[in-house]
Parts: sequence; structure tokens; C-alpha cells
Amino acid sequence: MVWYRFDKKRTTDDLLRLSAGWLKKHDYLRENSIINGRLSWKQHSEAYPPKETGSLNFSANFFGEKRHITLFYKYRDREYISLDIPIVCSYPYYGGRRYWFLCPRCGRKSTFLYGGKYFLCRRCQNLSYPTQQMGFWERMLARSRKYEKRVLKDGCRKPWVHQSTFEKYMDRSEDYEMRGLFAMCRVLKRLTGE
Repeated sequence: MVWYRFDKKRTTDDLLRLSAGWLKKHDYLRENSIINGRLSWKQHSEAYPPKETGSLNFSANFFGEKRHITLFYKYRDREYISLDIPIVCSYPYYGGRRYWFLCPRCGRKSTFLYGGKYFLCRRCQNLSYPTQQMGFWERMLARSRKYEKRVLKDGCRKPWVHQSTFEKYMDRSEDYEMRGLFAMCRVLKRLTGE
């Protein structure tokens, strides 16, 4: 029997995500310059070739004090939208520069904006993280997979991982897996009435 909650929120994985860190890493946010570009999102699947789920054109303007990025995209193949998003900068104590979007609706600083009709912060889009909607046993099994992924490649220890680190991570993985399996057994007992 499959349970479905009708009051579930959409998650951050359901919408397109625009990242200030990704734009900075790929040198689109450069001081004293105007950079035009195109972004596209693809859905990857093992069974099918990558499929484009969304795209947009942008112009990043970093002249003067007012830094902003303007997005140009088509919403649901009907409506053309031009959205201007201010960008602010902070200076961490360890040096460097970190860029933030200001949400067009509420004005909060955010590293990510999520695209529905407009690109807004997580709170304005009323989104939750996927792990917030998982049960205890699902979270435990996800943590187990996370630790395994850090040290395993194709079922074998990654060559650059020390043996002591490998053993520590695998112990943690087994611990979380056992917690998840015990919790799953309790849920199944409750459902079957035993």
C-alpha cells in the first residue's frame, strides 16, 4: 500500500535552481563588466538521453554600485518575462568575496533562487527540502548512502581514501543503515498489526 500526503509541499528539487555560487565559479559575475549568456537545465536519466527542462538568457551588469542580473525567459511557452535581480556582495573574514541574490519579492539575501513563474527564494516559493518530507528510516538510509558514496566507487574503496578513513565511514554507514532498517521494521509491524 502506498501512502500519499496531499498536504505535502513542493521541494527544492521540483523547480529549476539558479545559483550565485555557480555563476561566480564559471566567471559570469565579474567586476566592471557586462556579461550576456544562456543557462539551461537538463534532467538526467539512466534510461534516456538528457532532456532539457528549462533555459533562459541573462545579462549580468557589474558596473558601479548597483550590481544586478537580468533574466529573460519564456514561462510555459506563453508569457515572456524579464526579471531584474539585485546582487549584493559580502566579504568573509577569511578573505575573498561572496555574492548573494536579493529576492525580488521579499528582498532577503539568498544563494539560490528557484524558478516557477518568477525566480524567488525558497520561502517565497513555499518550498521545503526533500529530507524534510522523509520519514526517519528514509533519512537514515539516505545518510548511509551518503557515507558510502564518499569512500566507495563501483563497490570498491577509492584509491585516494586512507584505510582508517574508509573504515570509519563504512562503520558510520552501517550504523545508519541498521537504524533505518530497525525503524522500517517497526513501521511494517505497525502497518500489518503484529
